[in-house]
Amino acid sequence: INKLIKANKQIYFITNNSIKSRVTLLEKFHKLGFGLIKKENIICTSYAIAKYFMEKEEYRSGKKKIYVIGEKGICEELDCCNLLWLGSYNDNEKKVVITDDLELSVDKNIGAVVVAIDFNINYYKIQYAHLCINELDAEFIVSNKDATANFTCKQKWAGTGSVVASIEAVSLKKPIVLGKPNLFMIENVLKDLNIDPSKVVMVGDRLDTDISFAKNCNIKSVLVSSGVTDANIYLNHNHLNIQPDYFMKSIADFL
Repeated sequence: INKLIKANKQIYFITNNSIKSRVTLLEKFHKLGFGLIKKENIICTSYAIAKYFMEKEEYRSGKKKIYVIGEKGICEELDCCNLLWLGSYNDNEKKVVITDDLELSVDKNIGAVVVAIDFNINYYKIQYAHLCINELDAEFIVSNKDATANFTCKQKWAGTGSVVASIEAVSLKKPIVLGKPNLFMIENVLKDLNIDPSKVVMVGDRLDTDISFAKNCNIKSVLVSSGVTDANIYLNHNHLNIQPDYFMKSIADFL
C-alpha cells in the first residue's frame, strides 16, 4: 500500500464497517505501518451516515434528531458534524418489563432511525426504533445488510443484516441502504474526489459487496483470495455468479 501511494496512486479504503470512525481507523492504519494514509482516504459507513444527514437542513439545524442502533463509530462521526443523536451505547442497559399499562415514550423530534451492527442490541432499542419509524414516520437508514462478518479470525459472525432484519420485521417501510454494494458511496461520497471511473479499480475480498459494488459503479474489479473469498470458494461455491474482472492472491501482486 505504501509503495502504491509513493507511486502516486490514489488509494481509498471503502468499508461497510461502521464500528469505528475515520479517526479511529486512521490510528489503526498508522499502527500497522501505513503512515502515508490520511483520514480523507478512508470512507466507512459511519462517515457515510453522517454525510447523508449533513445534506439535510433539518438535521444540520438541530430541528431533527437521529436514533442510532449501532456502535460508537457512528456517534463519533455524527458528533464531528454537530448532529443530534440518541440511543447507541446510551441504551445498552435499557430493560423492558412488560406490564398491562406499559407505554414507551419516544422523542418527538426523531426524524430518522439509523441501524448498523450493534453488539448490544436489545428489545428496548428494537421497540424504540419501531415506534419512531411507524408512529413518527422517521426515515429508516441502514449502514449495510451484510449477512455475515469476520469480526474475529476464528469464525464468521452474524453481520449487520441480522440486526437490520429485526427492525425490518416490525417496520412499515423498506430501509435506505448506504453501504456497498449500493451506489450512495460512489454518488454522494466519492463524487467529491473528482476521479475518472475508467481509471479506477476496486479491490476486495467479498463478491456480494466489493465486486458487486464495482459492477454497480461500472468500474473494474479485482477479487483477492487473502480474505473472505478464497480460491476454493470463488471457483466452486460462487452461487452468486458474480464475476470479477481479475483474480489475485493479494494486493502485493500489483507490485
